[in-house]
Amino acid sequence: MAISKPNKIVLVLTSDYLYQLDAETGNLTYFEEQPQYHNLTVAPNGDFIIADYYNFEKVTTTIKEREQIESPIQMDLIKFKKWNNSKLEFTCDEFLNWNRHLTMTYDSETKKIEIVNG
Repeated sequence: MAISKPNKIVLVLTSDYLYQLDAETGNLTYFEEQPQYHNLTVAPNGDFIIADYYNFEKVTTTIKEREQIESPIQMDLIKFKKWNNSKLEFTCDEFLNWNRHLTMTYDSETKKIEIVNG
């Protein structure tokens, strides 16, 4: 579960659904069945960040409205790890080069993904 105070919404990701709730009332406002997402987090600035195995997206105002976050490489098997200030550390493999295991960061202030090592 992730809560964003600026948007006043709550997102809950399960294996079967991505739910959007109103943070004040707890009412269900929208949901997606069978979402492809495996990662959900909230940036320090309140942005929701979601990822499937291959792509990052930022939820803008609702789960219906998302922005793709560009990466310097094609990614596979994305796994969120931890936040260090405004940077989200995550791991992934380079797509079609599964022997290249990478540690990367997403900076929520610059909206950029960078390779840390690999």
